[in-house]
Amino acid sequence: MKLSKTRKISKGSSSILIAMCLLVIIPSMALMLRYSFKSADRSSFDGVCQLGMSSMLSSYSKQLLRDYHILAFGNQENITSKNFEKDLNVFLKNRKGIKLEDIDIRYRDYSLLNLEVFRDLIGLYIPDNILESKHNKLYIAGDDKIKNKDILELLPSKEADCSRIDIPFKSVFNDNFFDNLSQSGYIFTHFNHRGVKDFDSSRNLLREEIEYILSGETSDRENESDVERRIREIRTIINGAIIYKDPEKMDLLRVAALSIDAGNYKEIVAVLLVAWAYAEARADMNHLREGKGIPWKKTDADWHTSINLNGDSYNMEESNTSDSQARCGYYEDYLKILLTLLDEDTKFYRMMDIIQMNMKLRYSKDFLIKDYYTGLFLDVETNIGDFKYERTY
Repeated sequence: MKLSKTRKISKGSSSILIAMCLLVIIPSMALMLRYSFKSADRSSFDGVCQLGMSSMLSSYSKQLLRDYHILAFGNQENITSKNFEKDLNVFLKNRKGIKLEDIDIRYRDYSLLNLEVFRDLIGLYIPDNILESKHNKLYIAGDDKIKNKDILELLPSKEADCSRIDIPFKSVFNDNFFDNLSQSGYIFTHFNHRGVKDFDSSRNLLREEIEYILSGETSDRENESDVERRIREIRTIINGAIIYKDPEKMDLLRVAALSIDAGNYKEIVAVLLVAWAYAEARADMNHLREGKGIPWKKTDADWHTSINLNGDSYNMEESNTSDSQARCGYYEDYLKILLTLLDEDTKFYRMMDIIQMNMKLRYSKDFLIKDYYTGLFLDVETNIGDFKYERTY
């Protein structure tokens, strides 16, 4: 009897133990299955969202990429939270466990008008032969001027209140020196200047685009004149240093000064030095127009002007037309110097101006660079969690 009772008690204990185990295991398994289903839902939903992001970014402008190596999409009217929700609902028809709560798509921060975005795009471009210069005879601009107010009023530099007259220069010796060289490489690859022979007026609103970047005027003639003035300024400084270090040239200046006014001898020497350096700079600019180079370190053989003393008077005249090509700076080289010195924000906004003007001319009169974007941010809230994505080209 005792043995039988013991067996009954043992069986009862085992049943209780099994029941207790089942009470623990079954909910745990249910919880694990629920978690697995939720993870599967999250994984599949994440894949759909990422696929949607890729689809939205695939609608980039082929014209911008072909003409200016810029990846950006512009059909933002199709990239909306409402349209994305419609696409997601197609997927969710077979996913009853996922409920959409909110969708937010933002891309304004990725506009090409954003200087940081534009700077990064230009920085990704690696030009070939960045230091190579063409030696073509320079084109002389006509009197054509951009007068269309619809074009001028919507220019990026206009909206950004960028200076269109005075160029704020900065020191060439700064941390961005090599970035400036890279930017110049992009500019010379994608924009024209007056030394470029091939020009198509059906594709380019301005012939002298790099000159526009430097000066920001609405006609080739004005930009051309301003750039020449700046080159003459550079050459006047260089020529003045050469004269000052040349004893023979300084002796000529002293003799000329004494013949004018011995009492103000030193002041007149200084004035004559600047005048001679400027006269030489004008001769240098004439050489550059012909596609010729100016030696960075001039010798007497490379000097173009001289002081001709006639009794008590003197004049400066061109006396040497050396065609020395050794270690010379050509027109393109001076453009690169000016671009390196140009304020970076001004440079980028004027590059945007040219891109916008040409895209309007070539493809669509409604083209605005501010309406093109290089990335977007997506935030989807659901009952199974929040999904956040940021994607750029």
